[in-house]
Amino acid sequence: MGNDIAIQKYSHAHIMLEHMPVRVGLYDAHNLCLLDANAQYLQTMGSYLEPEQQGESIIGRSLTEWEGRMEGFETNFISALRQVAATGIAYHSERKAFSVNGEETTYWDISIDPICEDNEQVSYLLVTASEVTRQVQAQRQAEQQQAVLSEANQELQAEYKWLEIIETIARSIRQSLDISFVGEVAADAISTHFSTLAVCLHMADTTTRSLHLLSLYTSRNYRELADALRYMPYERLMFTRSLPYEDKPVIISDIQKDGTLAALRQQGLPLDENTRGFVGVPLWFNDQFEGTLTAFFDYTIEANGPEVQALKASSTHIASALSQARLHAAVEHERAYLHTLLEQLPEGVMIINAITGSIIYANPAATQLLGTPHAKLKDTLVHRHPAARYPYPSRFYGHPITPWNFAVVRALAGEQLNCEETLIMQSEEHAVVALMSSAQLRTHSVQGIVQEIAIVFQDVTIQKSLEQHKNEFFSVINHELRTPLTIIQGYAEMLQLHVLQEEVRNPFLNTAATNIMEQSEQLNHLIEDMLNISRIEHAQFTMQYARHDLLATVMRVVESQIVTSKRPIELVFEGLELGDTLMATFDEERIVQVLHNLINNAIKYSAPDDKIWVEVHYTPQRNQSVLIQVKDEGMGIAESELPHIFKRFHRAPMLNPSIGGFGIGLYLAKEIVTHHGGHIWAESHEGSGSTFSFELPLNGSS
Repeated sequence: MGNDIAIQKYSHAHIMLEHMPVRVGLYDAHNLCLLDANAQYLQTMGSYLEPEQQGESIIGRSLTEWEGRMEGFETNFISALRQVAATGIAYHSERKAFSVNGEETTYWDISIDPICEDNEQVSYLLVTASEVTRQVQAQRQAEQQQAVLSEANQELQAEYKWLEIIETIARSIRQSLDISFVGEVAADAISTHFSTLAVCLHMADTTTRSLHLLSLYTSRNYRELADALRYMPYERLMFTRSLPYEDKPVIISDIQKDGTLAALRQQGLPLDENTRGFVGVPLWFNDQFEGTLTAFFDYTIEANGPEVQALKASSTHIASALSQARLHAAVEHERAYLHTLLEQLPEGVMIINAITGSIIYANPAATQLLGTPHAKLKDTLVHRHPAARYPYPSRFYGHPITPWNFAVVRALAGEQLNCEETLIMQSEEHAVVALMSSAQLRTHSVQGIVQEIAIVFQDVTIQKSLEQHKNEFFSVINHELRTPLTIIQGYAEMLQLHVLQEEVRNPFLNTAATNIMEQSEQLNHLIEDMLNISRIEHAQFTMQYARHDLLATVMRVVESQIVTSKRPIELVFEGLELGDTLMATFDEERIVQVLHNLINNAIKYSAPDDKIWVEVHYTPQRNQSVLIQVKDEGMGIAESELPHIFKRFHRAPMLNPSIGGFGIGLYLAKEIVTHHGGHIWAESHEGSGSTFSFELPLNGSS
C-alpha cells in the first residue's frame, strides 16, 4: 500500500514537472551527466544538436559532448556546474544570453542548486532555467523610449530656458524704456540659466561706426574686460567685425584652441585660461543694425547649443528695445532742443490740449504776457485762467478787440487764427495788446485727429500805442492843413485867372501859379491818403460800388499818365480788343487811385528811357475776374523787401533819399483791392524791373 502511494506521488510530481514552463534538469555532480529532465528542458537542449542527431535521447549524456555547439555556453555553464559541485554553493544568473550557431540570441534566468546525500557531499546538481527573452526585449524597448523621452525632455527644458529668458526680457521692455535696465535684466536672465563668465550689451553708433557698452554682467571681477569693451570700433575685434554687416552670430566653441586666446589678448581683451566658449549675436531691427549681445562661457559650446539658441531668440526683443530706446532718445533730444528754442523766443508760445482745453506748456514769454507764474499756468483751463476774471473793454484805442481767451476758444473750435489782434488784461489797470496766431497739432493717424493747439502771442502794445499817437497826430495835422491848403489853392486859382487876363503878360507869374496849383494838388492828395489811413484805422473806409466799364477806366488813367508824365506807356490787352467793353462792379475813384499809384511808382523808380506796360488780361479761364498788371524796367525790389512793401509807412532802407514818398501808396492800394474782394502782389528782381499785379472780381460788392 505504501509503495503504491509513493508511486502515485512520484507520478503526480512527474506530471507537474512535465507541464511546468520552467526547464528542469538533474545532473550527476561528478561527471556532469544528465540524469533526468522535463520535456521543456530536453526540447531546449535538443535544439543544440546537429540536424542528423535530432531525435536522439540526451539522457545519460555528459555536457562535455556539447563543446562548440553553444556560443559561450559550454564554458560558462559547465564552469558554473563544476563550481557548485565543488563548493556546494548555489549559483544564480539573470538574463544570461545564448545564441545557437549565430542565430537570434535568447535570454535566460538560470539557477544551479546542489543536492547532497547523507555524507553531505554534493551528488546531484538541479538546473532550472526560465526564458526571459521577451522581458529583456520589452525592457530594452522601454529603455529606448525612455531615452527618447529624456532627450525630448532635455530639449523642452532648453526651450523652457529660452522662453523664460525671452519672457523676462519682454517684461523688462514693457516696464521701462531705459535700455540700460533692459540690458541688465537680459544679462542677469542669461547668466541665471547658463554658466557665463560675462554677458555684454552694446549699442551701435552708425555715425562713428562704433559699439558703446550699455551693460556688463560678470560672475567675478571683470572690470578690466569692461574697460576694454567700453568703446569698440566696428573693425577692432576679430570676433565682432562681421556683426554690423551680417545677420548671423559669431561662435567660438573653444577660445583656448588654435591660438585664439593669444590673438584676443593681443587685441586688448584680458581673458584668462578659464574662458572657453564665446557667442556674439548681432541685433538687427527692420534692417537697422542696433548693437550686439555677446557672452563668454567657462565651458565649450556647440553651434546649435542651447546657449546660442537662447541668445539668438533674445536678440529680436533686445534689438526692438534698442530701436525704441534710440527713437525715444532722438525724440527726447528733439523735444529738449525745441523747448530750448521756445524758451529763448521773445514771442509767447502756449500749447493747449484740444480735448480738455487745459494749458500743457507755456514758455517764459507767454507766462510774462499772461502775468501768471508757470507753476500756476500749467494744467489750467483756458476759461478759468486768473486773467479771465478781469472786466474786458469791448474797444481798445477806439477799435473793437477780442479777449485773448475768446480767441483761444475759437482756435479750439477749429478756426485758424493768423495775427488776430487780442487783448490780455494782466490786471484791472494794465492791458496788453497781442497778435495771436494758432496752429492745429494733429496725430499721425490716417484721420489726423486734432490733439493739441499751438498758440503764439506777439506783444504789440508799444506798437499799437505808437500807431495810435501817430494816427492822432496825422488826423490833427490833416485837419489843420486842410484850411490853409484850401486858402492857398483858392488864391492860386485867382492868380491864374488874373494872369490869364489880356492886360497881364507875365510868364513868371503864370509858371508860378501853375506850380502852386500842382504842388497844392499833390499835397491835397497826400493829405487825403493820410485821412484814408485814419479812416481805415477807425473802420470808416467805405467803397462806393457801381457798374462801370473797367476797360474805359484803365484807358483813361493811362492816357492821363501819358499826358502828365510825358512818358511812353504801352497798353496791352489779352482776350480783349480795342473798343470792347468790360463791365464790372467797383468803386471807380478808388480803382483809379490804385492805377495812378502803381503807374506813378513805375515812373518814379525807372529811368526816363525805360519802358512801362499796363496789361489787362481777361481770358476764358479767367471769366469771373480780370487781371491788371503794371510792368517796368526800373531798379527793381530786393527779395528781402518784397514781403514788406504793402505795409503801412514802409520804405526800403537802401532807397535813394531823393525819391520822395511816405510809404502809404501801396498800403492804400492793397486795402482798396482787398475791400473789392481782390488780391494784389508784386514780383521783382533787383536791377531788372518789377511787376505789380492785382486781380479784381467782375461782380464785386455793391
